[in-house]
Amino acid sequence: MGKCLFFDADGTILDIVKGTPEDTKLALQQLRKNGHKTFICTGRSNAFVPEYLMKEIGFDGLIANLGAYIEYNGTRVFEREMPTDLAMIICTIIWMNIQVT
Repeated sequence: MGKCLFFDADGTILDIVKGTPEDTKLALQQLRKNGHKTFICTGRSNAFVPEYLMKEIGFDGLIANLGAYIEYNGTRVFEREMPTDLAMIICTIIWMNIQVT
């Protein structure tokens, strides 16, 4: 039985300017051929994870939004949104404590 392997996106397998190197793509694909499951982990919103990572490379899953969104084999298995009232409280606290220079 293979292992579950988790990869950070930004600066690890994904360069914001250059994309993902071909040798990295091939290595990730080989891991899957060897029976391992591969996952992307990122603080990004899942909407900002480049599609080619999931489609071309073929990751088995995605953990995004700082863990608030989890997808496995293309199916969302977990999603937690911040309640609007809590978001408003946090924004108010931030705005009250911003120091303008």
